[in-house]
Amino acid sequence: MENAVKLKRILGTTLMMVFLAGMQTTAIAQSELPSDSITETAEITLNDSIFINLVDYLPPLSVLIDSAIVNSPEVAFYDARIEMRENEVIIEKKNWSEDIMLQGAYNAGSFGNAVLQQLNVGYNYGVMLQIPLSTFYGRSNRINAAEANRKSEIYKREEMKKTVKESVIETYNHLLLFQRLLKIMTEAKESSQLIAEMAEERFRDGELTLDQLGQSTDLKAKHAAEYEQLRTEFSNTYARLERLVGVPFSKFVR
Repeated sequence: MENAVKLKRILGTTLMMVFLAGMQTTAIAQSELPSDSITETAEITLNDSIFINLVDYLPPLSVLIDSAIVNSPEVAFYDARIEMRENEVIIEKKNWSEDIMLQGAYNAGSFGNAVLQQLNVGYNYGVMLQIPLSTFYGRSNRINAAEANRKSEIYKREEMKKTVKESVIETYNHLLLFQRLLKIMTEAKESSQLIAEMAEERFRDGELTLDQLGQSTDLKAKHAAEYEQLRTEFSNTYARLERLVGVPFSKFVR
């Protein structure tokens, strides 16, 4: 029994060292922010982060949400549309004179009375201002329509902000969940490895049948496969959260 405990401790330590050494190659990408705006932070790999408290390492959730909204292409798209709608409102307000027509007339000639034998030479001038009723009745409707379009784009932008916020929260919680599951699966993987090795030894000593040895081998393979799947999910979720935020986590001021 004492030898089994020692073997478990040695195996657990060895597996942990091998795991950390194998994961050391994946580093967090660096952003292009100016160096004077960044405080020094310890470099951490994706897989090393499995064994630390992510809540202590990652920026606060509220900061991640704000950064994701600022860097969201979808939110920027609606910002541009709002600006376009605002210009349309301005144009409609300035177009009040587009339907107004100003006309002038000029005539020169001789005017006389043949009976009285009088002759007058003179000029006639005329100015006409034409203002359709639609200028006054339709203008307010056009302005209201342009303003309504502007407000609709604002509502769409706010809805997009909520969508980005929910995506960050969901991804953040999934990342923490996968980290907890990985810690559990790491222990299960180490235990199944130890059980498989002990089963092989007992099989060689004739204490276990081939079927019993196969059960321990299947358990080892099952836990190893589940571990690899969880590790992939954790890595993908970590990268997805970083993409949503738009800035590498190592660049946040702590």
